[in-house]
Amino acid sequence: MRWLYRRTVDAAGTSHIVLHALNLWWIAAAAAEETIQGTAMAPAFLALFDGHLSTTDTTWLRWREDLATSAEMRRAYSALYGRFFARGMLQHVKGITNFTPLHTDQTRVGSITVARVEPGDIPDWIAWDPAAQVHVLGEAKGNLTGSEGQFRTGTPGCIMNGKDQFERVSVVNSAGAQLWVDGWVAANLWATDQRDRRPVFVAWDPLRKGLRLDGQQAEEKAREMRGAWLASLADGFAEPALRDGGGALGPTVFVFAPATAYRAPRSPQPQLGRLLPRVDEVIDEPSQEWHAGRYVPAILTRHGLRPMRGREAVAELLRLQRRAIHEGELLWFVGLRADAASANAQARKPWTSDYGVVTPSGLAVFDLRKVRFGRMR
Repeated sequence: MRWLYRRTVDAAGTSHIVLHALNLWWIAAAAAEETIQGTAMAPAFLALFDGHLSTTDTTWLRWREDLATSAEMRRAYSALYGRFFARGMLQHVKGITNFTPLHTDQTRVGSITVARVEPGDIPDWIAWDPAAQVHVLGEAKGNLTGSEGQFRTGTPGCIMNGKDQFERVSVVNSAGAQLWVDGWVAANLWATDQRDRRPVFVAWDPLRKGLRLDGQQAEEKAREMRGAWLASLADGFAEPALRDGGGALGPTVFVFAPATAYRAPRSPQPQLGRLLPRVDEVIDEPSQEWHAGRYVPAILTRHGLRPMRGREAVAELLRLQRRAIHEGELLWFVGLRADAASANAQARKPWTSDYGVVTPSGLAVFDLRKVRFGRMR
């Protein structure tokens, strides 16, 4: 768990900032989801993510050294980690789900179409906000060279760039009517061992307009977004049934994950004195009970994502687990709940501990060394 500042600016321009203790398993889950959906080279970066966290400052979210020696590699790491943190924070803090990557010119999601209408970069994702019952466009930014003051109280240039991208796409229904879509630019100002400042995450909501959905329409669009998200995971999990809404899944595994009564790290606020304004503390409380669930299984290693299908999956999972324990290899169990396509799948509360997380959407990531496996069905 590491501390960072989390700032939210709503469509009316109202800004609110809090001091946030982030369980990094939320970011691991977002990174795994990006990998399953096909982000290029993500597995190699995931291994480096574990080695990039600063060991000299274990309080704040700070990267070791300056991420890389060359400016090109620093930009690459910053951009990719920006995607992980943007998705993870929007899921964790805003409750946004069903992130589906946008294609270059046009993306169909059920009965809606997201299309480029102007040249230039477009947002990263179309997603769904179940609380507001509205589609969401998401754009991720990672920044190493920005000003802490701008990120805390002003309008960073990368935010303006992200807001412009929302104007380059249209989101229309089957009748061609422009839909109301919320837009979140999620930007991270990184701190590193060589850049001695406080990390800041900013979520900025530009003003949007369009056709509002009524209750029945919203339910229909929510199902479409859910179906598109499940279909986007089908190849990564080697489970074709996910393209059909998750029916008739192949063999799954039963997983037990331990809860832990950890304590959040001491707030850095007393160290800051009156140099920074007083802020609230937001702490992600751990779950107090063991988690148990049935999952479509995969293993994420530094070499890539490995689906675990077939009747011998449990034996292979146990073999890999023994290797992870004895050799210290970084291996994560990644699973999708077998009932993720059910109508009430997103009504669940998240589950989290020192050893992993289960998101409300049903994607789970655990330290392979800590979980127990049951029998195949």
